[in-house]
This record gives sequence, structure tokens and C-alpha cells, in this order.
Amino acid sequence: MKKSSIDPDFAKAIQEKIDKLAGRMDDFIKIPGTKIGIGWDSILGLLPGIGDVLTLLSQTYLIFQAFRVGVRKRVFAKMLVNALIDVLVGAIPGLGDLFDIFWRSNRRNADLIRDEIAKIAEPSSNQDTLKDN
Repeated sequence: MKKSSIDPDFAKAIQEKIDKLAGRMDDFIKIPGTKIGIGWDSILGLLPGIGDVLTLLSQTYLIFQAFRVGVRKRVFAKMLVNALIDVLVGAIPGLGDLFDIFWRSNRRNADLIRDEIAKIAEPSSNQDTLKDN
């Protein structure tokens, strides 16, 4: 499902929302002396069971935003795999918490949406250029 164009203001608003969420979930606290950040995904993951369900909510929100933008099925599939890996490995005590720090599924999915918005917006700008010539 690929749209031929997307409203630039709508795209900007979506990008701001998903970037804010991905930052909070994956890397809003920097570990001193490193470039590594942790976020709510890692912190909530410390709560057995319920933490992983709560972090899945952020993935659900990103997938909903991807739907609103009109990403392709292939991108949806990648996003679902990222979320599934995050939940399954994140459920393993200890290992899952460490994995969350490096996997950053929210950031991965936000980047997928951003890339897709750029691809969706690109054809319409190319068509406008062709019309001008």
C-alpha cells in the first residue's frame, strides 16, 4: 500500500511524534562515559512480564503511525519482526534487559517509517519537476 504523495505537514508531525517516542523508549538517559543510552524500554523490561507488555504498547503505536502514513506491506513486516524480537528476547530475564539496550526496536521502527515517508514523498516531487520541464 504505497501512496503517491503525503502532506508535508502531516509527515513532519508523524516524524516528530515517532522520533520523540523512540528517543524516550530507547535512549533518553546516556550512560556516563559512553555513547550508550537507555530508555523506558530497558527500564520497564526489568519488571517481569508486565514490563514487556508495556513496552509492546510503544511498538503498537509506531505500527499504527506507519499505517496512517501508508507504508508498504514489506515495511510493516519488518516492523512486526522487530517488535516480535524485542518482546520475545526481552522476556528472558537478564539477557532480555541487556538486549533491549542494544536492539533499540523503537528506533529501528521509527527509522523505517521515516525512510518510507521519504520514499512516498519522493515520487510526487519528481512528478512536479517533470511537469515544470
